[in-house]
Amino acid sequence: MSSVAIGEKYAQATADISRRAAYYAVPESDPEQHTVPAGEAWLLLGAVAIATTTADVGNRTLQLQVVDAAGDVFYQTAVNTNIAASQTDASQSFLLEGPATASGGVVALAKGIIVPEGMTVQVVDAAAIEATDTFELKLMVERQLFGE
Repeated sequence: MSSVAIGEKYAQATADISRRAAYYAVPESDPEQHTVPAGEAWLLLGAVAIATTTADVGNRTLQLQVVDAAGDVFYQTAVNTNIAASQTDASQSFLLEGPATASGGVVALAKGIIVPEGMTVQVVDAAAIEATDTFELKLMVERQLFGE
């Protein structure tokens, strides 16, 4: 912590208010993604993707990605677990210290992934089986706030 001068006195900071945990529920528009607002960066702590898939044959392979405004991938998780066709509300979790191999709908999330302002965290089907499948993304992040 650092001290702040107030008049001729110095005050010692007792808490770092520039960082705090935050939960982001499924957004109404673009439910498969969240974009970091201006003045923030996010440290990814965990995510849950909810998939509803059509009857089109093929296993969906969900990945969590961080992309820039042009859609270029900055980071993506490995693909560990498949989601079959005709599923409703099938979940896939992305966790720090997650398993290195397929394990009951849980995929490892790398430690220390900081997402800068303007970049987007999204969930995608890496297999691209069916465009009408729907995905919803919930995130747990540490918000890192900074001034302009």
